[in-house]
Amino acid sequence: MNFSLNDAEDNKVSKPRDPNTSYNAPGIYDNVVITDIKVDTTPGRNHYIVPLTKSPEGLGRSRKMYLNTDVKEGKTTSAWKITARQIVEIIKVTNNMDDAQAKNSLGNLTLSADGVNINAEELAAKLSAVIVGKPFRAVFHGEQRTNAEGVTRVYTEMMYVESMNVAKEQSKLKFDPAIHIKNVNVNATTATQTNDLPF
Repeated sequence: MNFSLNDAEDNKVSKPRDPNTSYNAPGIYDNVVITDIKVDTTPGRNHYIVPLTKSPEGLGRSRKMYLNTDVKEGKTTSAWKITARQIVEIIKVTNNMDDAQAKNSLGNLTLSADGVNINAEELAAKLSAVIVGKPFRAVFHGEQRTNAEGVTRVYTEMMYVESMNVAKEQSKLKFDPAIHIKNVNVNATTATQTNDLPF
């Protein structure tokens, strides 16, 4: 068998997007489902959860949902109260519940051993049982980052959710690339992944 440079793939040929390995671009997507909930309880840092998502177009993730119950100096609320509101919205749209039903759907939650953060593992287990695999509509905002080598990537996060029962024409979700994709220059010298929209 002979090999030569004529075997080189045409650089104009692009591979089709695989929704099982590609990430969502910023925008609005129907039939998004949460597939898993990532937990971070690194000692010395605020604990958080991150719901991971999949749509027919690709993979995604939510913003980090912090579990710290302390009200920091100069703030009027804790990170947990903001996270709790985000979780209530996801439960409402995935289960077609009202606010009161969603707030009562997980029961009581305990603090982790540090006495400051909500127990992330317990929350993730209870929340998974209620929301994983249930479709909803979501808008993903983006952050375009250019590193020191000039390589540009777009990172996306799920920002707002809506029930699939809302007709698309009546959707309150909005997306404007000029507003919802931020440009950030990163002076990092670390290697950049070459796959589509990594996080």
